Amino acid sequence: MGGHKTISSTSREVVAAVPLSVWISPTSIYTPFEEWQDTPFLWDNNLSTYAICNVEPIDHSIVLDCLITPAIICPKIRFFCDLSQSGYFSTALVNVFYEGAWHNLGYFSITLGVWIEINTLATTRAVSKARVQFYNDDALDSHTCKFTEFQFLKVL
Repeated sequence: MGGHKTISSTSREVVAAVPLSVWISPTSIYTPFEEWQDTPFLWDNNLSTYAICNVEPIDHSIVLDCLITPAIICPKIRFFCDLSQSGYFSTALVNVFYEGAWHNLGYFSITLGVWIEINTLATTRAVSKARVQFYNDDALDSHTCKFTEFQFLKVL
């Protein structure tokens, strides 16, 4: 039978309903000390443009808060990083803001040149911000982080 599955007429397959949703861009960005440059590129839907920030050796980038107004039901966020950074930035620290507080989602591995999707754990809560910091793995040199796009998944 190799690879075929027989289902009798008495069995039932249960399919979970998936809510209708759409990826949307932030409405604004906040970064202390204005260390991030060209932040409007984070929501221009162009994978060839990016915001940039210099990151010291074995350190995190300055905080970059992506804001969405009004707050939305947001089960996922996603971001895209420029491929030319290969080797220097392998993880990102991600937090989301809901119910009046920041919630740490943890560190996530970055695959450069592809969308990184992260569950927010806020499937029924109104998210108003997400925060991303990139980690420079290089122990000797500073490097420029190229953050290409950021999006929230909005449940309709």
